[in-house]
Amino acid sequence: MTAEQQRRILSFATSIRHLPLAGFAGLSSKFQIHKVYQDVSWLPSAHTCFYQLHLPPYSSLEMMYERLHTLLEDHVVEGFGFL
Repeated sequence: MTAEQQRRILSFATSIRHLPLAGFAGLSSKFQIHKVYQDVSWLPSAHTCFYQLHLPPYSSLEMMYERLHTLLEDHVVEGFGFL
C-alpha cells in the first residue's frame, strides 16, 4: 500500500488529512479498527468522530485490499463534495 493510499484511509476513518506531530498518540482518541459482522460484499465504513474503521470479515487479505481500493478510488469525496 502506498503512502498516498494510507493517507486516504486515515482521512476516510478520521476526517483528518495528516497525523499530528506526535503521530497517533497526538489524536484526541485512539484510532481503532473493528471487525463488523456484515455481508462481505459491503465496503468498509467509518465513524470519524471516534476514529474507527469498520471492516467486514473478508475471506482473504486480497479481498480486503480490493474493497479498500474500491472505496478509495471510487467513493471517497474530499470534504463535503463542494470542491
